[in-house]
Amino acid sequence: MLLEGVKNVFLYVNLLGATVLMREAFEELMNSANEDWVFPEHPRIETLLLPLKMSWAQQNLDFKRAVMSEPDDSFVAPLAQVIRWYETILHNIYLLFIDEQDPEAEYEFSKYISSNDTVIYKDAMEDDQAAVSRFTDRYEEIMGYSILWVLAVSGTLLFCMAILNVMQRRPRNRFAWAYAFNRAIIGSILIFIGGVVNKLKLPVNSLYWLYWL
Repeated sequence: MLLEGVKNVFLYVNLLGATVLMREAFEELMNSANEDWVFPEHPRIETLLLPLKMSWAQQNLDFKRAVMSEPDDSFVAPLAQVIRWYETILHNIYLLFIDEQDPEAEYEFSKYISSNDTVIYKDAMEDDQAAVSRFTDRYEEIMGYSILWVLAVSGTLLFCMAILNVMQRRPRNRFAWAYAFNRAIIGSILIFIGGVVNKLKLPVNSLYWLYWL
């Protein structure tokens, strides 16, 4: 179980890294558009999209067609189309690192993608992006709780090692007793932290936990 938790922590780190790289590339792409919303070629984002079997060149063509059919200059529909495309990328990145799809997250994603252009556009302009976070937070929560496995199982392992040390070696001086006592204390602390975070439902889908580990 400890090894499984460690594996999932590494997967979670890679997931966060992939989403950060994609977000930076997407922001760079959007900032490269001119006042008429014409985008230049972007080799970086094309490279990042290769594992997902997606392409910005094709999406750019679809965007141009949406701009040409836009009845006014609000660009709500074309921009909503690009936002849907980007959120689909994030969704596909999550699925690369997760063994099984989560029904709740998939339902929220399907509901978000099928929303009308105004809803998509307004949600993207808001700071909290509530509609998007309903499926992204769910997947990050699933992988983030792997961190709790590492904490709790590591603490249990240290605590058991302290017990075995006392039972098998029978410490004969204060240093040996201190060695076993320190293992038991640290193990208990890790178990306590893992249990409290799980009980209180504290957020674990952040880099702060990974840095702490």
